[in-house]
Amino acid sequence: MKKLCMTKLFGGPQLDRFFQIREQETLKLLKSLVDKSREGKPCDIGEELSVFASAIICRMVIGNICVENPNLPIEISKLVGDIMENAAKFSFNEVFGPLNRFDLLGKGKRLVSATRKYDELLEQLMKKYDDNFDNLINSRDEEQNDLMFILMETYKDTNAELKLTRTHIKKFFLEMFFAGVETTATAMQSAITELINNPSAFMKLREEIHSVVGSNYRLLKESDVPKLRFLQAVVKETVRLNPSYSNLAGKAMRHSDSWEKPDDFFPERFLADSMDNNSDHHPTMDFKGDHDFRFLPFGSGRRACIGASHGLIVTHATIGALVQCFDWEVKDDAKIENELETGPIIVRDCTISGYKIPAKTRLFLDIWSLGMDPNHWENPLEFWPQRVAVKLHTTRVTREDWSGNSNMIDVRGRHFHRIPFGTGRRSCPGHGEGPGRTLPRAHSLVRIPVSRPSPFRPLDIEL
Repeated sequence: MKKLCMTKLFGGPQLDRFFQIREQETLKLLKSLVDKSREGKPCDIGEELSVFASAIICRMVIGNICVENPNLPIEISKLVGDIMENAAKFSFNEVFGPLNRFDLLGKGKRLVSATRKYDELLEQLMKKYDDNFDNLINSRDEEQNDLMFILMETYKDTNAELKLTRTHIKKFFLEMFFAGVETTATAMQSAITELINNPSAFMKLREEIHSVVGSNYRLLKESDVPKLRFLQAVVKETVRLNPSYSNLAGKAMRHSDSWEKPDDFFPERFLADSMDNNSDHHPTMDFKGDHDFRFLPFGSGRRACIGASHGLIVTHATIGALVQCFDWEVKDDAKIENELETGPIIVRDCTISGYKIPAKTRLFLDIWSLGMDPNHWENPLEFWPQRVAVKLHTTRVTREDWSGNSNMIDVRGRHFHRIPFGTGRRSCPGHGEGPGRTLPRAHSLVRIPVSRPSPFRPLDIEL
């Protein structure tokens, strides 16, 4: 599936064909903002950008049908939002506990209802493509080759390397909306927030845009972005401060050993010819993360985000247009707090293990180190499953503590030295799916004999 995405869905030529879609939706966004400005109405930029990103994804996926039904992107976005909202409400016990079959709070019923509505809508859309597929094949009009057409073509090709089912296509589009809408909208909202809070950077970016676009008042285009070096630096600094995920890479992008004043918004750090006295310059860093692991906004290697190119194209052009066309003001000159940053925030001054932590400090938890702490785990590098079957004590877990009749340690983060899925409001909403996939594989070990090839030693097999 990834090969199909990289070659036919998110490859350079395919993204180029979607240029007009991005341009048209950008004009719609700007017109909506102009109308609100003339009427003196406040603007919810987060909502506007979310609708904008959703409309682009919808037209890329089912562009032919979106022309017939302009309200379809909003309808799909609402259904996907309902699925995400209802799926995030489940706890581990509600999925695997003794009362999971009863659905006492009705969460399962609401999730099934939202999923069924999405499935019915996608089935209707796919049927329309089925009915018109022969006409689309005969016309060979590349402008009509949206993502649904490409996948349906693969689905119907009996000789295709990848065998797709209708369920695969439905799930793929669901993941497209999960990963491609809110992440892009969040990045753009974060950039605008940072620029409003830093007027000097805002004016510097506007001056650069005017110097490239010229005095003919034309709107910034995607082809102008390679010439706008400060705009590229603004986007890099935005995703460094506000990554769309919370993990060790997010921590590395704010580490004081790699970045000077890591919590400050300072786009000039990505410019080679900056005249600022700050010595923290990283002009050669790119978004791929292949050469410098201090900057990994989209991951790296085989697991890197496959939609990064699309997200960057939309983000650069949209941020440039919003800065070029509008003067942004905040009510009562208040400073906007960027609530999109990841990681817990200390709400008041406190002391942790002797360290004084001031209010509004953002913490990044090294979950891997917690699971390997010798103060809590005896021989932490040793694979010893029995250790997780003991009752947790305030001291570290030893072999003498283990008892087959003791309680299992759960994975919901109630014990802070074992939080594989996070804890509290920010815990992984899909953690219940992990045991559901793991247990059947564990059961197979009982039936299928497994052995290590004789030439190999345990040290030769490294994860």
